[in-house]
Amino acid sequence: MKIASPTKQTALPQQQPKRFLWFYLPDLSLLGRVPVRVALLANFLSGLAIGTLSYGAMVHLARSGGSQFEVALVSAASFLPGLVLGTQGGMIADSLPKRLALAVTYLLQAGLCIGVPLLLGSDFIVLVFIILIVSTLAQVSIPAVRSVIPLIAKPQELAVAAMLMALTTSTGSAIGQAFFATILIRVGGITLVMIVGGVLLLLAGLRVFGLPDEGGVKIGDALRSVDWRLKGIGVRPTAQWIAGHRVVATMVLLGAMVSALFEGFVAMMPGFVGTVLRVDPADTILVFATIPIGFLAATFAAPWLMNKFGERPVMLVSVVAFGGGVLLFGLIDQIAPFLAPFSPLRLLALFGIQPSDKVLTAGLLTIPAYAGFTAAGAAAQTYVNRRLPVVKQAGVFGIENTLRSALAIVAVLTFGVLATIFGTRLVFLIAPFAMVLLLIGLIIGSYRFAEEKAPGGLEVLASFWEEGEP
Repeated sequence: MKIASPTKQTALPQQQPKRFLWFYLPDLSLLGRVPVRVALLANFLSGLAIGTLSYGAMVHLARSGGSQFEVALVSAASFLPGLVLGTQGGMIADSLPKRLALAVTYLLQAGLCIGVPLLLGSDFIVLVFIILIVSTLAQVSIPAVRSVIPLIAKPQELAVAAMLMALTTSTGSAIGQAFFATILIRVGGITLVMIVGGVLLLLAGLRVFGLPDEGGVKIGDALRSVDWRLKGIGVRPTAQWIAGHRVVATMVLLGAMVSALFEGFVAMMPGFVGTVLRVDPADTILVFATIPIGFLAATFAAPWLMNKFGERPVMLVSVVAFGGGVLLFGLIDQIAPFLAPFSPLRLLALFGIQPSDKVLTAGLLTIPAYAGFTAAGAAAQTYVNRRLPVVKQAGVFGIENTLRSALAIVAVLTFGVLATIFGTRLVFLIAPFAMVLLLIGLIIGSYRFAEEKAPGGLEVLASFWEEGEP
């Protein structure tokens, strides 16, 4: 697939940002427009549904005695469609009006989540089947919703719009993981989790009809224009694209790496809570209760920093924040006595809840981890939104989805095996370093697939922050 090289960033009109205490407040005037609110609400509902479904499945298995590897296997199943169909999903999203692509995929996902458990039950095979099909349909909806931003936001608003889109996805997913999944599992089990996820996707599918019409394209013509032939994984074309579009590819790879490491982190958390923190895996709700603090920190800081310094510095800081947070989970026994007194979870004592020092520390470490994850996703998306034509963006996001899925499968399965043998603490200690080494290896390997001379180590590192043409 041919993708245009990135264009040089043009100067954007700057206005003096408003400030509250030490924080720069993003300009949220774009929220006054209906299409922006429609896109954000649909994105939030979709993230809430997927987070509830995926994490509910992992908590269900952890509570029913499944091994850490079994939990990781279910998580990896959600990424397999992205590995096989991620690039093609982006191409389909490019061919269809975004409103149509989102409505069809959300409504099909909703029907699946509601109908299948009612007809076939909710045993392990049914659960894996639902996760696989929902993830397959998401290969179209994910790049489609991300490429909606240039249609609803002005050029100077792209950073804020991307941040809000990332925030709604992360917030929805976090609420689904930390609250909906754990509460619904206790109330009605995994069947209730799947049905509630379907209802949320139904609401998202109905809401996207409020998005703008892209030039009155006829549905029949749009569907006939799509190349429906299965294209497979496409390792060589993807590697050649990385080597040929290094400026964009390094940002895409960094965003994919952080997302994959995040998925591995989430998959390990039920086992970590049960074996290391020594509480019920459903009590992950306590560890994740501080997620909104990380999201708000990213929301306040990232858009202004991207407009002032650029997306690459923000990406690098985000990677360090996220990787550092994950790393410290592996040292929780050593650092808990020192960090527990500073945890916001101490406020739970007002309600008669007294978490242990380890739980308090885990809640504190969640803040930089989720702030880094959210800001990294926004930085990668803003970089693409600003530099590529709208008609090519979904294709790039499809490539990112393929890379993210491949890295996530490797991360989740590898971490699952290591956690089963050595425990989750070791996984959190080595995960950030392993993923960075894998990222460098991917860049070097892509040159060999493209039959070009591979760069040296320092040149690979330099490509993470350089601008300009490849």
